[in-house]
Amino acid sequence: MFVAWVYNRLIRVLFGGPWRDVDCGFKLFRRDVFARVPLTRVRSNGAFFSPELLITLARAGVRIRQVAVRHFPRTKHEPKGAPPRVILRAIRDLLQLRLRLWLGVNHRT
Repeated sequence: MFVAWVYNRLIRVLFGGPWRDVDCGFKLFRRDVFARVPLTRVRSNGAFFSPELLITLARAGVRIRQVAVRHFPRTKHEPKGAPPRVILRAIRDLLQLRLRLWLGVNHRT
């Protein structure tokens, strides 16, 4: 829980945006959003995909609304968390995006 809080806070500090849980899997988009902003602009295909998608859409002027999602406690198995390799790759992707934006390097079209 603490790692997720730090990760979400880091994304908010580095990229702005009001998101509380960038990795929430419940996302709903209108079709025209991806006509305006093709998914090919998102480079990450790992754990950073969801945050990069939100950042890319917000920077393109897409209005993003966040709503609460009710979570239920697990009834089986213990949460394992992400392996260190996945976490390190997400941090690498996060830093690469921040650097590209600071340097003004365009996304793929």
